[in-house]
Amino acid sequence: MPVLKQNDVYAGRYILDQIIGEGGFSEVWKARDLMADDAVVAIKIYAPSKGLDDYGLRQFRNEFSITYNLSHPHLLKVNHFDIAEGSPYLIMPYCPYGSLTSELEQGGTFSEQKVALVMYQIGSALEEIHSQDPPIIHQDIKPDNILLLHPKSFVLADFGVSSRFRHTLRKATSDSTQTLTIAYAPPERFDRHPSADPSSDIFSLGVTLYEMCTDKVPWEGAGGQCLLKGASVPALPQGFSPELNKILEACMQADRSKRPTAAEISGWGKHFLETGQWNVPKKKKGAEPAKKSYIPFMAAAVVVLLVAMGGLWLYIDYNSVSAANTKEGTAAAEMANSAASLGEGKAEDPVADKLKTMEAQLVKANQQLLLQDSLNQVLAQYKDAQVVKDQAASSRENMSATQQGAAQQARAVSKAEKLRIQSRELQRYLNQISDPKHSRELRSGWKQEALSRFADGSVRVLDESDGSLKEYRAAVFLTLLFTSPHQVVVREIKTDQRNKVTEVRLAKQPLSASM
Repeated sequence: MPVLKQNDVYAGRYILDQIIGEGGFSEVWKARDLMADDAVVAIKIYAPSKGLDDYGLRQFRNEFSITYNLSHPHLLKVNHFDIAEGSPYLIMPYCPYGSLTSELEQGGTFSEQKVALVMYQIGSALEEIHSQDPPIIHQDIKPDNILLLHPKSFVLADFGVSSRFRHTLRKATSDSTQTLTIAYAPPERFDRHPSADPSSDIFSLGVTLYEMCTDKVPWEGAGGQCLLKGASVPALPQGFSPELNKILEACMQADRSKRPTAAEISGWGKHFLETGQWNVPKKKKGAEPAKKSYIPFMAAAVVVLLVAMGGLWLYIDYNSVSAANTKEGTAAAEMANSAASLGEGKAEDPVADKLKTMEAQLVKANQQLLLQDSLNQVLAQYKDAQVVKDQAASSRENMSATQQGAAQQARAVSKAEKLRIQSRELQRYLNQISDPKHSRELRSGWKQEALSRFADGSVRVLDESDGSLKEYRAAVFLTLLFTSPHQVVVREIKTDQRNKVTEVRLAKQPLSASM
C-alpha cells in the first residue's frame, strides 16, 4: 500500500493526484505543481515512510549530481531534485502514454518496426550513459523503466541509481524485496563474485526485446543464471527475421565479450528504420591507408648495389681494368682474338696462357662497367623520386593550410546553422505550449521538455515586444505562455558549451491579436 495519499500536498507545492508506480523503496505519483500554475509532473519519492539518515542523503546528493546534467532526448530528464522530511525526491516530465509494460499488456507482441525503434532510441540512451567517465551502468533495464513520452518516443528512466544506493534504500526501508529483477538479470550477476558492466545492460535489453517479440521472458523468468547451468539462448518464433534473431542471441550471450555495444544496437535499429532491412553495412575501418611509397625500397636497393660494387672492386684486379682502357690493353685484346682464330693454344705456350688470363680480366671489367651503368640509373631514379617526394610534401603543407582555413570557416557556419535550427525548435515548443488547441496535459509535458533545454532556471528571456524590453526568468515566462495564449517569434538565442540555452531574445503577441 502507498505510504502517501491522494490529494496530499508534498514538499509544500505538489498535489498528489494519482499513484503511477510503487516499489519497496519508492513511490511515483502524478502530481500538480502549485508553484507552476498546476503544471502536471511526475514525482518520485524515495523512502517515503522513514526517510534516510545523513549518510543516505549524502549518497543521494552525490549520485544524482552525476546524472543531473545529462541531456539526451531518450533519457528521462530529471528537472529538479530535493529532500523533504528526510525523503529524497525527483521531479520529472509526466509520461501520459505509460511504459513499455503497459504497451505489452494492451497490444501483445510488437512488430519488427517497433522493435527497431526501441533498439535505436534506448540503444542511443544507453550509449550516452555508458560513455560517461566512469560509465554509468543502469543495472535494471526492463519494460517498467522504458517510458513513452510520446507515441513514438521512448525514454529510459531510473538510471544512475548504483547498487550501493539501492542497498542503502533497502536497509532504510527494512524491505526484504530483492533489488535485482531476476528475469532480466545477466549471468554475471549470479556469479560467485557478482559484477556489472555496460555489457550487463545489453543482456537485460536483449531480454526486454525478446519479450517484445514473444510477450514472454526467456527461461520462464529465471534470468541469465540458467546460462550458467547449461541452458541455451532461446530463438525467436518463426515469422521473425533470422537477422533479428541473431542480434537478440548476441545480446543474451553468456560470454560478455560477445555481446554487442549500445552503439551497435542503436545503429542496427536506425538502419532497419531507414531501409527495412537488418543487414547493416560493414563498419568503415577508418580512413583509407595511404598509398605505399617506393622511395624507401629504392634507397635500400641502392645500398645493396653499393655493397655489391664494393665487393667487386676488391675482387677485380684494378691493374687489369686499367690495362683494358689503355692501348696495351687494346693490343692484348687483338692478340687474344688472333690466338683464338688460330685454334686452341698449347698448354705449355706462355703467350697463350697470358692472353687467356687477360681475356678473363676484360670480361670481368666489362661486367663491372655494366653494373656501374645500372647503379647510375638507379641513383638517377632515386634523385627523381626524392624530388617528387619533396614536391608532394610541399603540396600537402599548402593543402593542409587551405583545409584548416576551410574547416574553421565550416565550423563557424555550422555553429550559426545549429543556432538557427535550435531557435526554430525552441520557437515551435513555445508556441505549442501557448496554443489552447492542445490539451492541458500535452502542453504541460511540452513545457517541462522546453524547460530542460535551458541551462538553468535563471536563464534570461528578453521580450522585445512593442519596442520595449522586459526580462523574465525561463520558468516564469513558460508559465506565462501556459496560462495566456501568445504567438512567439524567437529572434536570437545564446547557448553554453553543452548547447543549453542561456539567453533568448523574442517578441510575442496575444493569439487574438495575431489572427
